[in-house]
Amino acid sequence: MMANLDHDPIPPYAVTMWTNDIEIFVAMPMTKGGQPFIISFPLNEGGLSKALEVLRADPKRSSSPPPRNLRTTPSHHSSHR
Repeated sequence: MMANLDHDPIPPYAVTMWTNDIEIFVAMPMTKGGQPFIISFPLNEGGLSKALEVLRADPKRSSSPPPRNLRTTPSHHSSHR
């Protein structure tokens, strides 16, 4: 019996996260493609908790810009560590 392998195991709604010395960045893919929506949170326990809430969100919801009460940052401020 042959199995079919998934050639791209990462779903299109996957969220990417990274940090620098002071923030956690979350890049949310947009439903229609293009630049991801990037949100930043403080690099502390509360910020990590909020970032994990984004990660756990319904995939359909995570493909749209998040609510206004989340702090966002333009992608040019996002330095990789």
